[in-house]
Amino acid sequence: MSELLLEARGLYKDYCRRGLAAPPVKVLEDLDFLLAQGETVAIQGESGVGKTTLLNLLGGLDRPDSGILLFGGEEIPLEPAARARWRRGAVGIIFQFHGLLGEFTAAENVALAGLIRGWRRADALRRAEDLLGRLGLAERSEHHPDQLSGGEQQRVALARALVTEPALLLADEPTGNLDPRTGGRVLDTLFDLQQELGFSLVVATHSERLARRCHRALRLERGRLVAITTFAGSEGSS
Repeated sequence: MSELLLEARGLYKDYCRRGLAAPPVKVLEDLDFLLAQGETVAIQGESGVGKTTLLNLLGGLDRPDSGILLFGGEEIPLEPAARARWRRGAVGIIFQFHGLLGEFTAAENVALAGLIRGWRRADALRRAEDLLGRLGLAERSEHHPDQLSGGEQQRVALARALVTEPALLLADEPTGNLDPRTGGRVLDTLFDLQQELGFSLVVATHSERLARRCHRALRLERGRLVAITTFAGSEGSS
């Protein structure tokens, strides 16, 4: 069995509605989750049940109201600045909408993650261009986002998430804004890189096809995760 990478125990998260008299909305309630190194897990569930909230907690973008989050056996920092430093070194994130900065080229968008970590500009750009080349975007590295197709933009976002070689990659509906054919190509790239680099992957998705490419699929309902099935990556790269 692979070594444990991430452990969540007893997570609670509520959101307050507008208006002082409105009761809080319970999103996560006594939620447990374990993730092994190199494991791929799909989180499914209806819209609004808290999939994005869970990813935000696992990636340190938000903190739970209560509960414990351990990464590599150590608690994820609660203090915002310390948590941000941890996140920059340990986690990559892909959103449904790529979130690229329009004033920067593809290579510059990817290199930003390294620059934030203190890399020299030349080193960050070299690493960005190398990764873009592996993703079939070598000739697009100097293009701006509005000069790229939707699938190309999402592959740039994938490169940005992986340029610092994080141990954990979180993906929130990464192909939800793409047509099935383009989305399939992006997923092929994502899972090929996961096999090559060995990072752990947690993906929130409504797509059964995407879920079947993961080792496990879990459903988020009533604030907790329920096992659906174990696929063991049964579809491979098909």
